[in-house]
Order: sequence, then structure tokens, then C-alpha cells
Amino acid sequence: MKRFLAVWMLALVLGLLSLGALSLSAQEVPSPTTEPTQTVAATDADVDVTPAPRSTLVQFLSVLGLAMVPFIELRGSILLGQAFGLNLYWVYAISVLGSILPCPFIIIFGERLLKFFRENPRFTWFRKPAIWAEKRAMNKAGTLSTIAFAGLLIFVAIPLPGTGVWMGSLIASLFHMRLRDGFFACLLGTMTAGLIMCLVAFGIWSIPLPRF
Repeated sequence: MKRFLAVWMLALVLGLLSLGALSLSAQEVPSPTTEPTQTVAATDADVDVTPAPRSTLVQFLSVLGLAMVPFIELRGSILLGQAFGLNLYWVYAISVLGSILPCPFIIIFGERLLKFFRENPRFTWFRKPAIWAEKRAMNKAGTLSTIAFAGLLIFVAIPLPGTGVWMGSLIASLFHMRLRDGFFACLLGTMTAGLIMCLVAFGIWSIPLPRF
């Protein structure tokens, strides 16, 4: 297991370095000739038209919020950050943060909440989704039971619908994994998934290759 983690961490570091190269190459692209700042005619003086800082904050908060949505997570938030034209590193960091925030709460309370909604007659409207989520998590858990930590890490790292932190945390909760192990596996997994999504969304082909 230690060797597996060492190899995975090395691959993750190399991926982050590639992400850095992609970010630097994006900054080095020569921008077209800038036009004079647009101004709005006023009675006494001209007023500069500049982007409002609040709009950028709203965009970052939108990326953070979307990363916390189950089954969307950073797969959608990174694409949203790209659409907004935000900085690559900030999009990656905020997406990973938003994706991992629900993890400890799901690991601790996930199984109890599913049992509560499944058995409480006052929440019949939530009974079917709770049963569906539990069955899906148990089906995924069955294929990962022999490799536990490594299997959970790989499962979360695959940026496909039905995987991710929410389902991985629920599996950890149903498996009664220790909070530290489940959280660390989900964290490494979502960092890897975010790295894959960034390299795909922002263009892995843009990374400058060394010339010999």
C-alpha cells in the first residue's frame, strides 16, 4: 500500500507540474493589440468602464458552489470556471475545495441519514432516492471490498458520472472506514480527477514540450 501511495503521489505531483506549465503557457500567449479603454461620456468627465471585482467573486463562488453539488462536483465546476475565463490554478483549487468539503460529514452521517430517511414515514418522498443511493453505493462497494483504500481512491479519481466524492464518501460510510482513511482517499481521488478535468478542459495540447 505504501508503494502504491508513493507512485500515486509522484504521478499527482507530475500532473500538477504539467498544470503549472499549461498555466504559464497560457500567460505567455501574446494578447492582441489592446484598444483604448472604453469610456462613457459624462457631463463633466469621462468614466472608465472596468470589470467589477464583485462579478469575479460571484464567478468564483459559483464555481465553489457547483463543485459541492452531488454527481456534478468538480467535473462541472472546472468547465464553468473555463467558461468564465478564470485563472486555471484558482479554478482547480476552488473546485477541489468545494468537492471535498461535504466528505467528512457524509462519512460520519451518511449511513445514519440513509437509514433515517428510509425508515421514517414522514419522509416517504425521500425514501426511494435514499434506497437508490444505498443500493448504488453497495454495488460499487462490492467491487472495491478487496482493495478498500486503493479501490476507493481510484473510484473517486475517475471523472465520470456516478463516481466522485459524494458516492465515494457514502461507500466509506457504509464500509465503516475510519474518517482519516476515507477522507484521505477521497482527497487524493478528487485532486486527481480535478487534474484530469483541468488538463482536458484547458487543453493538454497547450503544454509546451521540451525541444532537443
